[in-house]
Amino acid sequence: MNAKACRSALRTLLWASMLPWCAALAHADEIKVGVIQVLTGPNARFGAQTYSGIQLAAEEINAGGGVKGSVKLRLITEDSTGNKEQAVSAMRRLIANEKVDVVVGPTLSAESIAAAPVACQRGIPMLTVNATAKGIPDVCQFIFRTSLSERQLIPLSVKNAMTKHKMARVAIFYANDDPNMVESYTIYKETAARFGIEVVDVEAFATHDTDFSAQITKVKSLGVDAIWLGSYPETGAAILTQARKIGMGRNIVFIGGNGFNSPSLVTLAGTAAEGLIVSSPWFVDNRDAANQTFVARYRAKYQKDPDTYAAQGYQGMMLLASALNRETARTPQALRDAMAGTRMDGLFGPFSFAPNRDPASVGNAITLQIKDGRFQPL
Repeated sequence: MNAKACRSALRTLLWASMLPWCAALAHADEIKVGVIQVLTGPNARFGAQTYSGIQLAAEEINAGGGVKGSVKLRLITEDSTGNKEQAVSAMRRLIANEKVDVVVGPTLSAESIAAAPVACQRGIPMLTVNATAKGIPDVCQFIFRTSLSERQLIPLSVKNAMTKHKMARVAIFYANDDPNMVESYTIYKETAARFGIEVVDVEAFATHDTDFSAQITKVKSLGVDAIWLGSYPETGAAILTQARKIGMGRNIVFIGGNGFNSPSLVTLAGTAAEGLIVSSPWFVDNRDAANQTFVARYRAKYQKDPDTYAAQGYQGMMLLASALNRETARTPQALRDAMAGTRMDGLFGPFSFAPNRDPASVGNAITLQIKDGRFQPL
């Protein structure tokens, strides 16, 4: 080989050796955010709405220059389909294959409980913005939750409902094949004891049951003042509709858990949903300037109102951006420490984490009642 050919070959080898480095450099100015949400299947209404808020927030953050002055966020999304095994697989793929810096999700409590140990084993921060079951952040120091738990919201609903409605005798309906709803049942019982309310009947059912006429007829004969529901919107709508048909009037107060914080309940139950009470960390008509800006931008992008799940997704991403701007190094531990030290004013009011990485307070949580087909302050 002559000298010219040799120099040419060396240049080729040099460029080839630099390609991986150049590729890495091209991605150095981005933060990989893994997102695990339920985007298809029966629970897609929760995940899809959450993802819409996540997307909006990421777009706003990037349009404003990203984090750390110029680093953009890149969402890498997995659909868990509401299946905890899928959520675990998604977590493994995002961490092992995509090398994400942090994971937002999963959507449901059962998924979060299953996937959290994977994040712990790999030392990657996980931020769940929806799951409300007891103890999810307790898995390890890398697990955070921004959503208020049922343990925070259910007692608030009952306490505020008692100021306007008789609540001496109640019945509890709950899905006993869902861990989140079993937890709701436990909280309902504890709340009843706390406020001196008699639980005269408990009706357990499977998530996909559709006929509740026998249970409702039984409860109606017991002369209850209220029915407390631990279910998702489809089942709750069926119970409400059948209760109204059987003759339970507006004098019977229905209280639901966090799963009822969705306009889909009104769509499914129609006028039967009138009067239902639920507490929420967020309210679309809150006149706070930050909230109204979010609502306006959401409407402009999606041509509809946001719901609580969209707001929770948005708030979670804004919290993550705040932590990324404050982390002292580009390491999972530094990001974890920055997340733990969060102090911010967001859509839900002043926010910080308690030592167990749950929200430190209920913030601007509000008790709502469905009136004229809309969630309105009780």
